[in-house]
Amino acid sequence: MAEKTLTSANSIFTITASIFPIPQQLQGYAVDKAFAADALTLAETKMGVDGKLSAGYTPTPVKMTISLQADSDSNGVFMAITQAIKTTREVFPISAHITLPGTGEVYTCTRGFLTVSKQMPDAMKVLGEKEYEIVFESVDRAVI
Repeated sequence: MAEKTLTSANSIFTITASIFPIPQQLQGYAVDKAFAADALTLAETKMGVDGKLSAGYTPTPVKMTISLQADSDSNGVFMAITQAIKTTREVFPISAHITLPGTGEVYTCTRGFLTVSKQMPDAMKVLGEKEYEIVFESVDRAVI
């Protein structure tokens, strides 16, 4: 059996939105960061004046940042969603499916919304990446 590596190069990230007839596979990631999800805050805590700590679970949305090279064809996917939002003044739910062969994991991202869309790359020595932010209601992990 071949050993797995921890490369991100073989990851598969697809998004689905109502403005596309089929899921869109993202490609052309930025050099140092393809996509990243923020850590969850799982509990709310409060310390009473008597020094007793109380805590409770609170649902938390998951913010994910996707970074694409300036010349990535997948920028068109996000630009289409951005334009649809600006034109209709409505938001469109997005779902995602991420496969990470290196760890044997699959993530299902449910009911997200595009909240940040970088309209143009930074003009540097070479054009910088474009970042997009989707906030998902949930991200669930499965092992393949």
